[in-house]
Amino acid sequence: MLILILCSPAASLDEPPIARGWSWRFITGGVTVGPVAFASDGVAYFATGDRYLYAVDSRGTMLWRTDLDVRPAGGLVVGTDGTIFVTLESGELIALNRDGRLIWRRQVTADRPLAPVVTANGIVITVRRPGTIEARTHTGRFVWGLETGVQVSAAPVLVRDGNVLVSGEGGEYILISVDGRLIRRRYLGEVATVLGVTDREIVAGSADGRVIAFDATLEPVWRADVGSAVHTLVVGSTGDAYVISDDGMLSRITSEGVLAWRTQLDSGRAVALVAAEDLFLVTGGGALERRSRESDVIWQTPLLDRPVSVSAAPSGELIIPTASWVTYAYPVSVVASGPWPEARGGADRRGVAPGAAEGRPDMAAYGRTVDYLALQALLIAGGPTEQNAAMGDVAARIHDGHNLAGRYPYLLHLSELVAGSPYFGQLSQFGPRSAPRRAREEAIVVLGEIGDLATSRFLARLLSHEADPSLQATILRSMGTLGTPIDRELATRLSDIVRRNLRTGPDDTLGHAVSAFIESVHVHRGGYLHPEVADSLLTIAQGAYSRQVREYALATLRVLAGGGR
Repeated sequence: MLILILCSPAASLDEPPIARGWSWRFITGGVTVGPVAFASDGVAYFATGDRYLYAVDSRGTMLWRTDLDVRPAGGLVVGTDGTIFVTLESGELIALNRDGRLIWRRQVTADRPLAPVVTANGIVITVRRPGTIEARTHTGRFVWGLETGVQVSAAPVLVRDGNVLVSGEGGEYILISVDGRLIRRRYLGEVATVLGVTDREIVAGSADGRVIAFDATLEPVWRADVGSAVHTLVVGSTGDAYVISDDGMLSRITSEGVLAWRTQLDSGRAVALVAAEDLFLVTGGGALERRSRESDVIWQTPLLDRPVSVSAAPSGELIIPTASWVTYAYPVSVVASGPWPEARGGADRRGVAPGAAEGRPDMAAYGRTVDYLALQALLIAGGPTEQNAAMGDVAARIHDGHNLAGRYPYLLHLSELVAGSPYFGQLSQFGPRSAPRRAREEAIVVLGEIGDLATSRFLARLLSHEADPSLQATILRSMGTLGTPIDRELATRLSDIVRRNLRTGPDDTLGHAVSAFIESVHVHRGGYLHPEVADSLLTIAQGAYSRQVREYALATLRVLAGGGR
């Protein structure tokens, strides 16, 4: 066994990390399955063979552990909102909040699932064998499914333009947009075992012992032969590819596709891989070494046990779980960069351009379909009757769970246009300045049903403008469905809404909606109770609302304080 890491070390090149010893260690109840994943605040998550998910802080202290009920399958991803996604051997995908509490659980395949990918706006993309690609929002709502007709050979990846790449066991490569449209498919004759992404190209290692690079149109750029089936592959920020093949050889291929060197590895093949700048090896025999780009050994030091994987933490440490169930952190001071398996949930670390993976193509990509044009005409240029009917049609599609492949981006766009029409610009130059109330309310409900992280931000902005208590309550219910995070600005807004409502005459619907929203966010996000959020709940509990609303606010406050209902 051997594990390859590419990193950018800030520490001395001559001093091995073992000379300073491990900085911390942590003992799990079973062998770590798959790579370790990290939250933006440095918390590490371990899925282990004892069916638990562990959360460990940057000092090695366990924060919590959660029983998964089923052994993990090795797909562990942290979304941009902090939601933790774990694949299980039962074929399920589960989502947990940062406190380790279950948010939702979905059966995504009948057998062991491949690792998912998560876009910047929280769309989770999974493979249901033999070849159906499915997308769900971070709340677990099914958005679209697309049948590719191929047996997928490697876990999907996000490419630079935000599209999804899947590969088939017959040598096919398929690009799918994040809204579920088939963009392009091409037969390249190489069955991919692993996929990687650079700033310029997509790189695949094949079962035939070759590495192939191709552009966003799936046009091959170069091919290189490494002699045996590719087991692991990473691409550094310079574009060089490092490959470990089944014959135990480590190879470096330049960004131009030239085989720079091959060297025999005495300790066997790799089981995990992380990408960044320079070269580190963790061998199955229990050694950590650093090599130059020319494969010269700079230093080598023994590990305390046989490693099973290795990851580069945001803190600059190497996190190495071992076969003895003990995980060690070594202070190598690495700065991880580039695409690597653990970062499937981080679009910024997958070679994806900032903002490219929002999950919604721009207007030009919506397609001038009859459906889009008809809805646009009714919602933007029609009268109140036509607008209400059009939003009713959109809501029916969402509520009935229709496959929205290729449609949901413009349904979201038009719904946001209607919902925000009084405040964010008139509907059209010559048509109505604002949609009727019924259509606006329907649009707000739709945004909660199908929405994503970008919709959460839109609804929070809309809440800051809306003054109608009934519509405020509808906005809060949709924000609660989405688990919209409560920052200081939103917490202040909630407090202002409650106090103004009490001054103008308490509305039970709004009072209840505020408490329900806070409770929903706690379920999705976990974490501490913001003082202004507690103040809002106390204000409701002490205000002139009905007894039921006041008791619900107090019960919500107890839940957030850890007391339970």
